[in-house]
Amino acid sequence: MAEVFTVTLEVGSRAPVPVVAGLVADLNVVAQGALEVATHVVEAEADAHLARLVREGGITALVEEARRRELPLAVEAEGRELDLLARDLEEWLYFPPGRRSRSLYWLLMGSSQRYDPLSSLMGQWRAGEMARRLPDVPYRFGSIRYSNPFVVEIITALGGAAGLAAVLGIIRDWGPRRRRQQLENDRLQLENEDRRDANWFIAQLRRAYLEAVERGEAPPLPPGDLERLSSADLALAVDRLANRALEVQHSSAPEE
Repeated sequence: MAEVFTVTLEVGSRAPVPVVAGLVADLNVVAQGALEVATHVVEAEADAHLARLVREGGITALVEEARRRELPLAVEAEGRELDLLARDLEEWLYFPPGRRSRSLYWLLMGSSQRYDPLSSLMGQWRAGEMARRLPDVPYRFGSIRYSNPFVVEIITALGGAAGLAAVLGIIRDWGPRRRRQQLENDRLQLENEDRRDANWFIAQLRRAYLEAVERGEAPPLPPGDLERLSSADLALAVDRLANRALEVQHSSAPEE
């Protein structure tokens, strides 16, 4: 099932070519930001799947699943090390408290190489799981129509929908947010200062995203991902699109 986002922007009649081309360019920047969010979402989903697999079946279940998927570390020489590590860890879970402590001591005092295969295998497993969840082509144009308004259909598979929904939702709410701030400040002074300082837009975008997370309208991001998301290019694109009174409709459609 594909997700369809219909974006409507007021442009005016007989708009100059650079104006319409600029809208498409800004939507491309928005799609890049949405992909950052979508990647974090599928990473969290992969980690949750991995945790559930280990919680229900232990390390042995992870190794067996990795072998079913024919991951290199599970079928090569390291597979024997994984079997030994899985045995040690799962025996430790069922030892009485006294013996458990002694078992953990020997486990931790053993060669650190005993742990490398497991962490590497988890990295391979997570990467494969994320690749399966992310669409091959995250965002595609379904249609572009302009007389007035300018209407674009953006199509994405499920793996990319959360990121695009979050960023488009922020753009939709950005215009009213800016208008409220302009009522509280001298309008001309605010506009002149803001256009000289992209950092203001970055700070506002981060704040808007965090508030959307608080409302449950956007997935949470770690600080590093939030910093990459709130680039100057994205913040300025968000502001330009929001000034066009952007509207968003979200629907589902069968995959072609």
